[in-house]
Amino acid sequence: MQPFAEFFSRKAGVHQTIAAKLLEKLIPLSKLFDAQRYYSFFSSSLLIVYDADRISKLSKGDVNGTHYQPPPNDDDWLRVKMIDFAHVFPLEDTLDDNYIFGLDNLIRIFSMIVGNDFSKMSTVTS
Repeated sequence: MQPFAEFFSRKAGVHQTIAAKLLEKLIPLSKLFDAQRYYSFFSSSLLIVYDADRISKLSKGDVNGTHYQPPPNDDDWLRVKMIDFAHVFPLEDTLDDNYIFGLDNLIRIFSMIVGNDFSKMSTVTS
């Protein structure tokens, strides 16, 4: 968890904005996996891409610990995509608990970053 804490503690406002947008993308994905009972995903990944240049230009490089807010209709500066589907297997009416576990941990991590609470990072996977 240390790399998350180091990366996201550098520019609090910008990184909290990134983390908040990640939560907006991860929570619906988590809800999907809480409901889907058809496939199990092994060794798949989440690709997270954001436009750091756009954030830097719009925030004018001066966030001073405040949350940077992109324009209201500017939703394409961050994307989360599922990738690596080589090991997807059918399920018979059961949840993919491992994928749910991973998503829940990411949601907890990014929730802590939004709240600027890095002290609990070591307890996330418990």
